Amino acid sequence: SMDQHAQQLLLDGVSTTTFLDSVANETSSGITIEKIFTQKYIQMFCQGTEGFTDWRRSHDATHPDGIPTIYLAVEANTAQVPRRLPYPNSERLQNGINLSNAIANQGGASLTDRVWWDH
Repeated sequence: SMDQHAQQLLLDGVSTTTFLDSVANETSSGITIEKIFTQKYIQMFCQGTEGFTDWRRSHDATHPDGIPTIYLAVEANTAQVPRRLPYPNSERLQNGINLSNAIANQGGASLTDRVWWDH
């Protein structure tokens, strides 16, 4: 909510009023899917994997890099954006056989392998 983020906006030199005037007063003639997804991503950023998952959902032929476009850090050890979370060690330790079967059936489990709904 704006109350949660007002202090950060003020620290960044942008008043709540200025922010609302610039992005929160959209009409049906000016709103775009890019604006909606960008603001939703900003709001969901600190909500665990929710923002990341929603960003991944925004990929399509018109937006192959998603909305908003996210760039990897210069020091990233991969050229691809991660597509999935790793299985926890507890799953490997307590359910190793079934986990191995699942990984074989789904075609891999590295950070850049696609999940079933991302093909």
